[in-house]
Amino acid sequence: QLVTVLAGNNDIFTALGTVSASVTQAVTQAVTSALQQNPNLTQAQIAAIQASAQHDATSQAVAVAQATVAKAADDLSAQINLITSKGAKYVMVYTLPDSSQTPFGRGLPYTGATPPQAPPAGYVCDNTSTSTPCYLLSNLVQVFNQRLLNDLQGQPVKVLDGYSLLNQEIANPAQFGLTNVTTPWCNPATTSSLLCNVNTPYAAAGATTANLGTWLFADTVHPTPAGYQIIASTTLQSMKGFGWTQ
Repeated sequence: QLVTVLAGNNDIFTALGTVSASVTQAVTQAVTSALQQNPNLTQAQIAAIQASAQHDATSQAVAVAQATVAKAADDLSAQINLITSKGAKYVMVYTLPDSSQTPFGRGLPYTGATPPQAPPAGYVCDNTSTSTPCYLLSNLVQVFNQRLLNDLQGQPVKVLDGYSLLNQEIANPAQFGLTNVTTPWCNPATTSSLLCNVNTPYAAAGATTANLGTWLFADTVHPTPAGYQIIASTTLQSMKGFGWTQ
């Protein structure tokens, strides 16, 4: 039997959300404490306190998040070792795709101005800028993947590079028969990804049943049937490369 293992995305999303919540709480506490000691602080002084608290809290929260996703990778590795210890011979492990490349990652909150303001027209979160939440999201994915690969060194499993696969789809969509790799096909008003289906197209963005087979994302993170077909085809090609099938 073929055993495929793909897990960890939700651990990363949870860790990312924890960073934001921890920083917000730390900044609020710092300002509250400072005002209790000196109610006459100026707006400039309060802003300086906020900036200092945010810097310190962010560094600490990011370190905690990185340790959290590394632990999640260790836990997954332990499950994979359990699978192989029970006699599984054909085990394929997928590295996680870079979630900063998904509509969710591209749309993470704009942090380009102080005080916060609405993003400019055409805004896309820049995952190469160290100050953005999508950069942190990408970093957490990479921490998870690297830890998992390190844990699996010498183990009787094969790895499919899901991280590189998504990057290739984004960089060269036509190569995969795709025409849209940035917009969810399903209407954002759909309350759950489980309810995303052929009857809920994002018509305002141009989604129709005719182009369902050429859009990559069903919602903000999950693939369309076309996206899953690419994963399936890549899996089959990898199996042939491993000598597992003809």
